[in-house]
Amino acid sequence: MNTFDLTAFEHHHKPQDLAKRWGVSPNRIRIWSQNEPGVLFIERPQKRRNRRYVTIRIPASVAERFYNGHVPKDSPPPAVE
Repeated sequence: MNTFDLTAFEHHHKPQDLAKRWGVSPNRIRIWSQNEPGVLFIERPQKRRNRRYVTIRIPASVAERFYNGHVPKDSPPPAVE
């Protein structure tokens, strides 16, 4: 039987989108996601004159885990897509 990670088929959120919904800064979302399993980091390496870029995408199930563990209880509930 083949097993694979179903998070690949979930909606993936940008840190900016989650920050806006939850009333926190995008940097806070980036900090929370640094060591979180399931978060997708896509890196474009630094070239001679360009800085390094990292794109972060957060699966819906991981976003729910963030919300339950980090966001203050008086924040609005997450929007469902």
